[in-house]
Amino acid sequence: MKSLIFAAMLMASAPGVKEQLTGRWEPKPSINGNITGVVFKPDNTYEAYINKKPFVSGRYTLQDSLISIIETACDKTGIYRLNFFSGSDSLRFVPVMDSCDQRREGMKKLVFGRVK
Repeated sequence: MKSLIFAAMLMASAPGVKEQLTGRWEPKPSINGNITGVVFKPDNTYEAYINKKPFVSGRYTLQDSLISIIETACDKTGIYRLNFFSGSDSLRFVPVMDSCDQRREGMKKLVFGRVK
């Protein structure tokens, strides 16, 4: 009985997907030393950057572990499954549907780490 109560308390206190996603994320620097990243804001907007300079922004919506994104660089919606791991400090975007080839190809290669 105690273990059931403890499990229920853990689930109730676990952060939701939006809380897990909100914040700054960066993959390892590229071979050239460029640092790319993205900041997901609580108001459902995001901004991506290269070497701290913004290069694209957009809006996102979440439903369970699916994120839909639309951005200024590619006016087509992309849908990705969020795969959090390593205590929710690492993130991979798994393509579900995205007709924007450049975004899809770039995203499926990256593993993001939370910037604290």
